[in-house]
Amino acid sequence: MDFFFFLLVNAALLLRPAELFTQFQDVPVYLYTMIPCLVLSLPALLGLLLPGSPLRHPACLMVLGILGSVGVSHLIHSDAGRAWDETIEFGKVVVYFALLISVVNTPGRMRWFLIALIGFALITTTVALLHYHNMLEVRPKAISTAVDERIDTSGNRELIHRLQLTGILQDPNEYCVLLGVMVLLTLYQLTNSRAGDVRYLWIIPLAVLLYGIVLTFSRGGQLALFIGLLAAGVALYGVRGAVTFGLLFVPILAFAFLSRQSADTLETSTSQTRIQMWSDWLARYIGSPLVGVGPEVVPLDKDQRVVNEGDLLAHNSFIQAFADLGTFGGLCFWGAFFFGIGGLARYGWPSRPVFFDPEMERLFPFLLGAVCVYAVGLMTLSLCYIVPTYLVLGLPVAYSQIAKTWPDRSEISWTGPRLGAWFASALGFLAVIYLVVRLFRNY
Repeated sequence: MDFFFFLLVNAALLLRPAELFTQFQDVPVYLYTMIPCLVLSLPALLGLLLPGSPLRHPACLMVLGILGSVGVSHLIHSDAGRAWDETIEFGKVVVYFALLISVVNTPGRMRWFLIALIGFALITTTVALLHYHNMLEVRPKAISTAVDERIDTSGNRELIHRLQLTGILQDPNEYCVLLGVMVLLTLYQLTNSRAGDVRYLWIIPLAVLLYGIVLTFSRGGQLALFIGLLAAGVALYGVRGAVTFGLLFVPILAFAFLSRQSADTLETSTSQTRIQMWSDWLARYIGSPLVGVGPEVVPLDKDQRVVNEGDLLAHNSFIQAFADLGTFGGLCFWGAFFFGIGGLARYGWPSRPVFFDPEMERLFPFLLGAVCVYAVGLMTLSLCYIVPTYLVLGLPVAYSQIAKTWPDRSEISWTGPRLGAWFASALGFLAVIYLVVRLFRNY
């Protein structure tokens, strides 16, 4: 029953019926699902305190480090009230993360959880597409219209309408990244030869998700999907696999760039705006490198993109984390993905271990690709404190406990070279961002 109610929690968070339909507007759907889920999952949650639990995974320690940094940052700035409020809000996200890694604890649960996620994404995308094509009316203002300008080949300006949804991933770019994750998970289902010809039914949700991705007109999100496909291809078949997967996606990527053709380079428009925001938030980090400026964690039922009385976010989650939380918190956020992706990569390199469950072996490359999609997407989005980020982070942690192999690859020791790679990669990231800002920002 704990797993069933955990699926209901995800349905409430990702489908968000209260925002789409007036019938559920005043119904606390999330509360009605989370409370019984916590009660039924209490034994599994207590199991996290035992030796050998998923908490030994470095990504879990990074998440706990982020939680501590949220409160400490505000306490250092003498704002105990905000420290308490923000810690409680982010604590709810950490509770979700803990539920995922404790409840999704068998290969069967992992498979059904991924199927449920694809199903939720298919429902939301179908609703968004029907609304986009004026075939379905939802609650007023639940799905607003995203409109951008482009310059066509004749030099004329025209408007493009971009697909988006409601809730915590309303922005088209954010929505595109989530759909990219679901595309990789759908490909995992499609390649299940044990299902026979029935597996080809997964082409339908795959087509719907890809169509939704195209209509977001998000170059960053589609580039993230392209890189995720390359990662999955390398994990599956080496360099030849990467080329094959890449060629499959080239038409969609080309459409994305051509459909938003404009004078949008590193010196103008969207790119220049993002570089300016990176510069502003990098300056905030340099101004308070120890504890940051203090994050604003938006409640689960609120929008995430505007904080600090109207300031724009950094549009780069890693810069956002360093600026909000300081050096330690930023390192933890960077480290969560560093160890999450690195932990998965160990199942493929330097040599593939022997998997006791063939399904978990088949899942490995697609899960690696899915996490890479989200990590690359975070380079242009600020999604540090929302549930989907920790859903994606929780998947490799859960996988490490489920995928039994010989030799065992679940244990990630805190060796000097690994810690050095963590610090060096974070420092390299900050150095690259600094150089990009210095070279390409128009002052």
